[in-house]
Amino acid sequence: MSRVVQYVVLLAIALSAIASANPDEGLMEKLVKEYHANTIKGLELSGYGSSCTPDNIVVRKEWFAQRSKKESQSHQRRWDEEDGGPWAVDDGQWGKVLAKTLTASDTDERCFWVSPCQRGNLSLRSRREYIDAVKCLHELPSKIDPKLAPGARSRYDDFEAAHIRLAAKIHGTGFFLPWHRHFVHLYETALRDECGYTGYQPYWDWSKYAHRPVHANPLYDGSETSMGSNGRYIPGRNGTVQPLPVPVPDPPKLYCPSGTGGGYVKRGPFAHWTLHLGPVIPMTVRNGMPVRANPRPDGLGYNPRRMIRDFNNTLLLEKNTYKIVNNMLTNMTDIHTFHPYFYRGPHLAGHLFISGYDNDFYSSPGDPLFYFHHAQIDRIWSIWQALDFSKRENALDGTLTMSNVPPTRNVTLEDVMSFEFEPSILVGKRMSPTKDGLCYIYE
Repeated sequence: MSRVVQYVVLLAIALSAIASANPDEGLMEKLVKEYHANTIKGLELSGYGSSCTPDNIVVRKEWFAQRSKKESQSHQRRWDEEDGGPWAVDDGQWGKVLAKTLTASDTDERCFWVSPCQRGNLSLRSRREYIDAVKCLHELPSKIDPKLAPGARSRYDDFEAAHIRLAAKIHGTGFFLPWHRHFVHLYETALRDECGYTGYQPYWDWSKYAHRPVHANPLYDGSETSMGSNGRYIPGRNGTVQPLPVPVPDPPKLYCPSGTGGGYVKRGPFAHWTLHLGPVIPMTVRNGMPVRANPRPDGLGYNPRRMIRDFNNTLLLEKNTYKIVNNMLTNMTDIHTFHPYFYRGPHLAGHLFISGYDNDFYSSPGDPLFYFHHAQIDRIWSIWQALDFSKRENALDGTLTMSNVPPTRNVTLEDVMSFEFEPSILVGKRMSPTKDGLCYIYE
C-alpha cells in the first residue's frame, strides 16, 4: 500500500473516530468536507477561466501540534508550578487518534491542495517561520503617512492604524466580512513579501479547545512555537466595562468578565511584545491591570506598553462551541440571520476571550492573535458560502453605518472599501476566496 493510500485510509479512520466520540465535531468535519468538495467542484466547473485552479489553490491551516502524554504532563506541571494550579492533568486522549494519522505530516504548507502533505498540522518549522515573520514586520519601519497615524513605528503598526481609523465603518455594517477578508489577505501578503514567510495565515479553531484548560491549546500555550501565553493571573478583578461606539446619547455598554489572566503576557515569543497605538475606547478597569490612555482621543498617538491578555474559556463555551457554529452553518440559511448572529456571537466572544488589548475593538490588531481569530471568521464564512454558492456567494447584510445609526442604505457589491495604506477595492471583489486574485481554501 502506498504512503498516500495509507494516509487517506488513516485520515478516514481518524475522522470517523472523531465523529463517533464527539457528534458535534463530527458534523463539523462533514460540513468541512462538503465545503472542500463544493469549492473544488466550483473551480472545475469554471473551466479554469481564472488564475485559481484545484492545482494551485493553497491551504490556510490550523496552528496545531501533537504532544505525547509525557509531554502534556510535563507541560501541565510547569503551569501548576508557575501559576499555582491545580489544573486537571491532560490525559493525552485528545490527540491519540490524530497522532497516529499525522506522524508523517510535520511538513509545511508550501505544497498545494492536491498533494497529501497539505493535510495535517502546521509544522514546527512553519510555526517558527511565522513567528519570525510577525516579529520582522514589527521591526520594519512604518509606511503609513505620519499625519494619519503619528504613533505608528512599524509595518505591523500600519495594519493596526488602518483598523483604528476605519473601525466604525467596518463593524456592525455590511463591510464587516469582506473588509476583514481582504485585511487578513493584506497582512498575509506583507508577511510573505516583506518578511520571507513562505506559508499562509493560520486560523484558530475556537471550538476544538473550548472545553479544555486555556493552556492546552498549542496556539497560545506559551511554548517557543506558540503565539505567546495568557497574561499573568491577577486575582480579585471584576472585569471591564466600555461603551460601544454607536453615535447615540447613551450608547450600549459592553461588559467583559475577568478571566484567567489579566496581566502582561508572561511567556513565549511574545512575552515582551510592545504595543504602540491605542486604546481608543475608554475602559473602566476594576481591580486589575490599568490600561494606559492614548495621548490622542483617536488612539493614534504613540503609547508604548506591554501586551495584556486575559483568556476566558467561559466565553467560548457560551458562543463558540461546535454545536453553536454548526447551528449557524446548517440552520441560518439567510445572510440576514447568519451575519448579525455571527458578528455578535462567535466574533465578539473570540475577541473577549483574548481580552486585554482586544477589549478595545478599534486597536485589537495590536495582538497578533487577532489575525488567527479573523482567519477563523473568514473560514466559517467561507464554509457557509460554499454550502449553497448560488444563494450565498454574493449575499450581503448591513448598511453603511454601525448598527444603522444614523440610518443609511445597504452596502452593495459596487461599494468601495478603503485600507488607508493599500489600494481600495470593491466589495464584490472580496466575496470569494477563490476569485479576483485570491486562491485559498481552509482545512
